[in-house]
Amino acid sequence: MDMRERRTASRHTMDRMTKDLRALELFELAQSVLDAKGHFVSVGLIAYKEYRQGELSIRYWPSTGHLEVWHKRKVLAVNRGHGQLDVRHYVPGEWEAVLEDVVE
Repeated sequence: MDMRERRTASRHTMDRMTKDLRALELFELAQSVLDAKGHFVSVGLIAYKEYRQGELSIRYWPSTGHLEVWHKRKVLAVNRGHGQLDVRHYVPGEWEAVLEDVVE
């Protein structure tokens, strides 16, 4: 691997780390919204906590530790397992400001 490839790989890793940190911040915001304003929904034997306002929807499945945020489409998915958080899906966009406004 030459120097240019190393710099590109390093930049890609840093971009990914920055995105993951932002996604985890948003995960915490979404959890705080669920704690303050969410309600439990049961579908058969499965129960999850949900919050909806306009096009924003947050769902958390306590049994699996999976959280999803939707805003027109899925924009964030984080799994909590074995004491760790794993960012599965994150799409930056206008939904972040919508979530932040809900918290205020």
